[in-house]
Amino acid sequence: MSSGLTTQGLRLSRKRVEILHGIDLPELPPGSLTALIGPNGAGKTTLLQSLAGLLPATGRVSLAGTDLTALSRRDRALRVGYMPQSTAQSAELSVLDAVLTALRAAPGGAGHDDARKEAVAMLARLGIADLALKLLSRLSGGQRQLAGLAQTLIRRPALLLLDEPTSALDPRRQFEVMEILHDLLTTSQTLGIVVLHDLELALRWADRIVLMQDGRVIAAGPPEEVVTPETLARAYQVKARVERCSRGFLHVHADGVSHAHAL
Repeated sequence: MSSGLTTQGLRLSRKRVEILHGIDLPELPPGSLTALIGPNGAGKTTLLQSLAGLLPATGRVSLAGTDLTALSRRDRALRVGYMPQSTAQSAELSVLDAVLTALRAAPGGAGHDDARKEAVAMLARLGIADLALKLLSRLSGGQRQLAGLAQTLIRRPALLLLDEPTSALDPRRQFEVMEILHDLLTTSQTLGIVVLHDLELALRWADRIVLMQDGRVIAAGPPEEVVTPETLARAYQVKARVERCSRGFLHVHADGVSHAHAL
């Protein structure tokens, strides 16, 4: 029995127009981080929302042998944590109260004697302990992203889905958040799937990459197999080199616009 996530024939249509075209994801194992990349309009957010059960996609989504599409919305939400690109923040809650509320809604979280201690520890892990008593409505965009990430992580879901969690962060914070996220997934054996536009972050931190275009997966697997000059030309229409630096990390160097047509 698979312990990770797979999808079979995942499709989604809107107004009789198919948006996702039979998505088959290879098994994504627990404790790993998968980056969804692709140009604007490729279907990354739509796929993430379909995995979360927020859109009425057809097909099979299997997590540890359980078909998530057969579960009630509540049971699915207990297994899956989803963080959208932007979140509505209540003006009446402090950051700490918001994280405590998320923790108490998690399985085994209600009445937790150490709930406050755990919530404070999560804020400290993300470097925002100083924001604990600040109202959500008073946060900057980047601070809201970090607070939302704390709320999502504290629930300890089996599957973590994050839509551009670093888009409002400065480069230092982006690096810190991706490092923390990768470490948390590894230690908790949680499976993470994150939408990223920054190819450098994807190459640096993702164990696997899924490249999408026009609602289809055109490549999936280890970063060095997915992000190549050929796939970048096809998906992004750019001429680029993919090279390893002296520390062994892959980097993309864009040299210009490619006139290759999508297949």
